Amino acid sequence: MTYRNILIAPFILFAMLIVMAIYWWGYKSPIIGVDDANIYFVYMRNFAEGNGFVWNTGGERVEGFTSLIWTLFGALAYFIAPTYFNVILLIANFLLIFFTLRSVLNFSRRLNGTEREPLTAIDMLIISLLVLPLGFIEWGIIALMETGLWTFLIVHLTLQLCQYCLDSKGFNAAKFSLMIILLDLTRPESMALGLVFIAVLFVLFLSKEGQSRAWKAALAPLVLHLGTLASVVLWRLSYFGYPFPNTYYAKVSGSFTDNIVSGVQYLFRFFYSYPHAAIAIGVLVLFLFLLAQRFRTLRGTVNSEEKVMAVLLVVVFTGLALPVVTGGDHFLYSRFYQPFLPLVYLAVTWGYFWREYVGLSIQPKRLSMIVLVLPVIFGILFFSKFTMFDLMKKRDSVNFNILADFFIAQNGRKLAEKMNETFDGVYPSLGALATGSIGYSYKGRTIDLLGLNNTTMAHANSIK
Repeated sequence: MTYRNILIAPFILFAMLIVMAIYWWGYKSPIIGVDDANIYFVYMRNFAEGNGFVWNTGGERVEGFTSLIWTLFGALAYFIAPTYFNVILLIANFLLIFFTLRSVLNFSRRLNGTEREPLTAIDMLIISLLVLPLGFIEWGIIALMETGLWTFLIVHLTLQLCQYCLDSKGFNAAKFSLMIILLDLTRPESMALGLVFIAVLFVLFLSKEGQSRAWKAALAPLVLHLGTLASVVLWRLSYFGYPFPNTYYAKVSGSFTDNIVSGVQYLFRFFYSYPHAAIAIGVLVLFLFLLAQRFRTLRGTVNSEEKVMAVLLVVVFTGLALPVVTGGDHFLYSRFYQPFLPLVYLAVTWGYFWREYVGLSIQPKRLSMIVLVLPVIFGILFFSKFTMFDLMKKRDSVNFNILADFFIAQNGRKLAEKMNETFDGVYPSLGALATGSIGYSYKGRTIDLLGLNNTTMAHANSIK
């Protein structure tokens, strides 16, 4: 590390803190996260207090959370500091996103040959694309859900594969395998995504070191991946009675057609909401086509840079496809796509492909790059359908462009406390739709009318 790129970390930290301050004001100090994070909190508290994975103390065992490892981490945080465990989760997410952005910028500098520069236009462009539109910081940090960890693992697994393409030194198999295990414990989509990472690893070794080395490199991660998934499924069957989380049965339709229709709508809402991301992905489609043409012309011979781009494209387009298959999501800001955006912007700002494939040669260190990038950064403030200006509106008004789940959580806590005062010792069962914050604060039994935390409702109808 040179004395110049020491500025990268302070630059990222400064940008994140400024944006966090704006969000903190706009969302009225969202220290308890979104309502779905409060669902996690209920399980974290119950597990930490020795009641197991239950929604209501003494009630049925139910896996109403999506991320096992995030629940266990939160339970540990609650056990250590019950009053401030949510602050621990916030700090953890902040650090995960910080180190993710630092890794992305450092790798971008390596790709663009700007390692010795103090700050570059590309640094500012990538950070602006991520933090100025609403979505990435909310879901990655202040929502207090597992998205920060999910983003960290996806990005670092991808970058490790990319670095192997460029480096002559050995591959850190232990680090890769550990991240695969963590990926498996973070979200159910890792069943497919983990296999994609391992398949890419195999192909890279096959092209670089031969078939024997490829099998040796991929075997351990594959065994650990399958072993971890099998262990989790067997544990679920023995503990809950079902192989998948209850959230899967509550959200994913038994009709593949329904899932595809909803998933395609989700993808198009993402493109509509983030036109700049849609343009970037369109450019990557062009790169994919040109790369495939070159691969066919040269009969499978590609250089290291083209392998790196191939890795990025495989991960990005897999990330785009997964929510389409599972039916997407109802939350604002396309949370399932946010973890892949750092890789999208890393790939689209790589000067090599613009120069070699498009014929546009702009040196990253020259004034022309700054002149090109500054208007784009300014435009980012307006491109997205969800911008900082939505947070500047009167905060007590109804604003459908901001993530209302923060306010649902805050109001749910207040409502539950008022009901505790009203019933004062004799607490009737309470049914609720947005049940996370109410379930955490209400002293009586709560019934989740959406079925996330109720197996009877989740399994009542497989067609959603």
